[in-house]
Amino acid sequence: MYLQTLMLALTARGPGTCAEVSVAGYPDVVRCELNIPPELTIICGFAVGYSDPDFPANKLHIGRDPSRNTSCSSTTDPGENTDRIDYRLSRSARSITPIAG
Repeated sequence: MYLQTLMLALTARGPGTCAEVSVAGYPDVVRCELNIPPELTIICGFAVGYSDPDFPANKLHIGRDPSRNTSCSSTTDPGENTDRIDYRLSRSARSITPIAG
């Protein structure tokens, strides 16, 4: 919650923010580069800065499919014995296919 609140507060004041969760997968590298002691847990990195509106990637706008095309829900009787069902998103993200487990 702290990180979310900090990101929202900064964004409201102008700078953009980005949580860099992928750095948690490389704790040894991050510890070495930033001199972080081993007793501290690395959860994520955090970037703060101002966007460049002229940079081509910042002009990219990607449409979104309606949620009914990309998600599903299931209801079951709590007393019913059900097997686990995994779902696979199609490459086009327009259909979801149950996979027998």
